[in-house]
Amino acid sequence: MHYVEGPLPVGVRSEPGRHGPLHCTSMGKVLTAFAPDDVRADLLDHVELTPHGPNSVTDRDVLCAHVARAAELGYATADEEHHPGLRAVAVPILRPDGTVFAAFSTAAPRLPPQHGRSRRPGPAAAVGGGRAGGPAAVPLTRAPVRGELPRSEGEFTAERADDMDDPDGKRAKPLDGKTALVTGAGTGIGRETALMLAEAGATVVLVGRRRQVLDEVAAAVTDAGGAAFTHPAHVENADEVRELADRTREFVGPVDILVHNAGGAGPVGDVRGLGEDEWNAVLGVNLTGVYLLTQALLPDMLERGGGSVIAISSLAALRPTPLGGAPYGAAKAGVRNFMAYLRNSFRDRHIRATCILPGAVDTPAHDSRPAPPSAERRAAMVRPEDVARAVLLCATLPARTVVEELVIAPTVSAPPRPGGP
Repeated sequence: MHYVEGPLPVGVRSEPGRHGPLHCTSMGKVLTAFAPDDVRADLLDHVELTPHGPNSVTDRDVLCAHVARAAELGYATADEEHHPGLRAVAVPILRPDGTVFAAFSTAAPRLPPQHGRSRRPGPAAAVGGGRAGGPAAVPLTRAPVRGELPRSEGEFTAERADDMDDPDGKRAKPLDGKTALVTGAGTGIGRETALMLAEAGATVVLVGRRRQVLDEVAAAVTDAGGAAFTHPAHVENADEVRELADRTREFVGPVDILVHNAGGAGPVGDVRGLGEDEWNAVLGVNLTGVYLLTQALLPDMLERGGGSVIAISSLAALRPTPLGGAPYGAAKAGVRNFMAYLRNSFRDRHIRATCILPGAVDTPAHDSRPAPPSAERRAAMVRPEDVARAVLLCATLPARTVVEELVIAPTVSAPPRPGGP
């Protein structure tokens, strides 16, 4: 049994007359399994996949046992009404030592029960979520270039473009082989950061509260030939952060670049009318989330010998204003202090901790303000892509160099706002 390595997760279009309904998922650098003819005739004869890189050999018997086990679990495909008798089968992809590196699922004829018994059993817990007995049966949804990873309670989505910009992987990119996790990745700074990191070669994990906007960013990444995984989560929720970290580690691999971008100001900035719930909510998403996710991912970075943690703070940490509000400025000042702690504590273990402090940035967050800034005022603001370029700079500098703090501000002062700051 062979598998094919390449720079993108898989998602192959189903072509009438050539493919059955196809739901492919993959993690890290593996594209898909590619079976020799005698195995394909039995397991995957309806799937034709194009290699995009050098082949590696894994254990055919173990894979066959996994396929049989997945078939026994009875995954159902949304296309079964159009293709009677087909079932979605999760196929693991193994490292040379036999541990599972990835898995893909595809609609395939259910295997005869004796097929699995004729092979030596593989580790069933490795199919899907890694739990004993295999994953729970979860409906798979059809999409022409999208597949869902096996899941239990949480969910990742892996996507890729059909046409790769660099199919042979000959042009080296500065972040090839790296994994970057970006919070608040659905819009604004997070979106632009994810796009730029992916363009530089990183596999990006997109985190945010709204699935729809994450899917849109993932589509933009994959349309440009990049690799993206999505995982909706509230970064201020400890349980959700633990699940995010676990699933990233299991399905994508260790994170090399962590970008803390999630944040926002509440509707009430004046301390005189500020409720405790709003104070806690603003500090939660802006500050507590930074602490929780750093705590969850830092051990892997230390074990691997280094990593980059980049936090988007704010000029409000240095120059708090009524516009930003009391809790927002306090939270962003806390982020700045936390990043200094991280840098001073772990720099000798090759952890690069960077704090970026942007001034006013023209993001969709302004649209929800009680009195949105005027077009003239917004035109003078920093653009999200300006901050994203700074993140890319910090992430791509040689490991010997760290940008400790970076202030980004509009060149031209914004015009005064009538009746207020």
